[in-house]
Amino acid sequence: MTRSNQTVAFVEVKTRRRGVEAPGETLGAAQRRRIRRAAEAWIHANPGIGREFRFDLVAVEMEPGAAPRIRYFPEAFFGEDAG
Repeated sequence: MTRSNQTVAFVEVKTRRRGVEAPGETLGAAQRRRIRRAAEAWIHANPGIGREFRFDLVAVEMEPGAAPRIRYFPEAFFGEDAG
């Protein structure tokens, strides 16, 4: 979770080996639901913090002997997408 001004971003970080399925492709509906439920619990426990909320993804691809490739996807999915 991170906050910028009045926007709270719930951030999922996925790490995979390069050449296997892309990290973002592994974020299925069940996992999006779990993230959304955790976000709802946090929002309920922290009233008044943030006016806007979003779900972001950080995708880290690892390859032996190479620097990790890190990509950031703001608004990777929406709460409604979580089912």
